[in-house]
Amino acid sequence: MSDYKKKEEFGICPCCGTGHIVKTDTDYVCTNRLYSHNGVKSCNLSIPFYIHGVAVTDNMVRQLVNDGKTEPMVMTDSKVKPFKGRFIAVPGKGLEVEFNYNPQNEMFTIYKTKRY
Repeated sequence: MSDYKKKEEFGICPCCGTGHIVKTDTDYVCTNRLYSHNGVKSCNLSIPFYIHGVAVTDNMVRQLVNDGKTEPMVMTDSKVKPFKGRFIAVPGKGLEVEFNYNPQNEMFTIYKTKRY
């Protein structure tokens, strides 16, 4: 049995579509990132437990797996300035942050992302 089978599993990876999202001691990660195939890691998805001032929860990870994004939330930038954003799982890329939220229509009117 693979080591990752002993870890809590959250579903199929929304980025690569073949690995499984598991919770490790340091992050939530795709098994295709943990275990290389012929020396190549085939997925980039890794979600730290704490990022942009947000303590990532199991429910947030389930949202990413099921919907490809989380609900909008208050995050902080590197200068600890708050902003409204959300995490998104981008197929073939990994975790990104989408920001510039417009509360009037509850939409992200300008899509800017930063990849992790």
